[in-house]
Amino acid sequence: MLPIDLKSSVGAGDAMVAAMALGLENKLSLEELAILCMATSAGACTTEGTQPARLEVIEDLKDLVQIEGMRG
Repeated sequence: MLPIDLKSSVGAGDAMVAAMALGLENKLSLEELAILCMATSAGACTTEGTQPARLEVIEDLKDLVQIEGMRG
């Protein structure tokens, strides 16, 4: 669980899909892709409505994501 100040979960799934598309386009590893998606989705939850998270917020959250037991 990432420690965030939850404002709204609206748009969190869309943010995750956008991060996934970006990660796939940039040929990220499966672990890097999961981290980017998680951080971007969590970041979206820190904003009101459908506003995207600031890049600085996403980068900070990426440092907090922990992946356990991933294979691929």
